[in-house]
Amino acid sequence: MYKPLVSVIVPVYNVKRFLSESLNSVINQTYKRLEIIVVDDGSTDGSEAICDEFAAKDSRIRVIHQENKGLSGARNTGLDVMTGEIVAFIDSDDAFLPTMIEKMVCVMNESDVDIVMCKYYRCRTRGRLKCPKSKGSTANRPIISSRKEALRGLLGCDNWYAWNKLYRRECFDKIDNQEGRVYEDVETTYRLINSAKSVATLDERLILYRRWGGSITSEYRVNSARDRVYAYARVQEYVEKNIPDIFTDDHEQRIRGIRIDTMLSLYVRLGKEAREFRKTILEVGKRLDLKKCGLRIRWLYILFLRVPHLFKFGFLFFVWCKNRVKALIEFSMTCFDRIRMFKVTQ
Repeated sequence: MYKPLVSVIVPVYNVKRFLSESLNSVINQTYKRLEIIVVDDGSTDGSEAICDEFAAKDSRIRVIHQENKGLSGARNTGLDVMTGEIVAFIDSDDAFLPTMIEKMVCVMNESDVDIVMCKYYRCRTRGRLKCPKSKGSTANRPIISSRKEALRGLLGCDNWYAWNKLYRRECFDKIDNQEGRVYEDVETTYRLINSAKSVATLDERLILYRRWGGSITSEYRVNSARDRVYAYARVQEYVEKNIPDIFTDDHEQRIRGIRIDTMLSLYVRLGKEAREFRKTILEVGKRLDLKKCGLRIRWLYILFLRVPHLFKFGFLFFVWCKNRVKALIEFSMTCFDRIRMFKVTQ
């Protein structure tokens, strides 16, 4: 099998606690023909020293120290200096499973596609990342999609991330990441897939995605909230301006529904600082066909319009119930695994 050089870009900013685990997951890949570009984006917590230590141990690692430009700026720096035919990204608090790149490159070679996507595990932990045993990965044949099919498939799914994909270098010839904002993956992913001839989706979990309180997307700060709303608005604007033939009215309604859902969630979580979203919610809502929305969005929006004082209570209660159910399921699965292991050892 032809083995192209894969450039793995690792943006780093003040993640000393998790960085070694993340970098080890890259250097220990079963696919060895890697160029690992570690971009220290102005770290001040000792992460910068860890980057240099790893570079001294592995000749495939190149470290770039720069002033803080944000996640997008660090990714762009890596794209500017990379020499590989294929590019992958990993956030420095996440980890690749050992065969991630090998399997993705194999799919790209065999299917002759421009972008390959995989699934991932969500790990809510500040400790060591572990692959959940209760969720087995499947290794079915990849699903090959045309550009139109892939763009439509993005709607309504949580697959906007830059780090669960492999891209041919040519995808970034005219596209870079917008600096100065978070959630930039949302719009960038649409542009990248729109530039591809075809896309493959591998039905296997190959990445450990860490969710913890200090990550960019887990903190509901005012600026990140604005960026999230802005990102979805830009997607809708991009679609309507550049690829209106891709989507039916149903697809456009789904984008508006996602925007409304995002803004309602932020409106609740940010409290008084979110008042600025009310006007935007009402403006988008005028073009929203509630009959084509999911039941959750429909009732939350109706409650927001008609009983605003009860809306926040109702939303928070819904989130509380959802989290309790998820916690109960996770606890039950953990107990089941322990019982099974106990029986095996007997």
